[in-house]
Amino acid sequence: MAEPILEFKDETQAYECLKEWQSRLFLDGWIIKIELSDEPVICDGKECSAMHNSEYSLKTSVFTFYKKAWEENRITKHAAEHSMIHELLHLKYPMYNFANETIQDIEYADTTHALIEQMAKSLIMAKYNLDFEWFKNF
Repeated sequence: MAEPILEFKDETQAYECLKEWQSRLFLDGWIIKIELSDEPVICDGKECSAMHNSEYSLKTSVFTFYKKAWEENRITKHAAEHSMIHELLHLKYPMYNFANETIQDIEYADTTHALIEQMAKSLIMAKYNLDFEWFKNF
């Protein structure tokens, strides 16, 4: 049974994955550079598997992926391909950093981020004919 790409073996594989999902998500107008990092990516002060730095008006972005996205001790399986979809969905559903975060700003960001995560998982499940149980790592 085919499974999502757990870790990008090199930039070529990452760009092939980007090309496929960029097209599927109607984001072909974006110029996206990929960086693979030997160190964990830091997002909002904590380690994460990927992040993006985007200029929405120019439709440009740099996606940074931690090479070791797959960690056996996590409670959920986490695939690099899933992270790619997640970061691409951020281009469709931007989450801005608010200068004066109110509780409503935080709730909006958390809710939007949860929806992006659900959509990314749904797309992986559809492509590979997986059920939600695949994401459990126990």
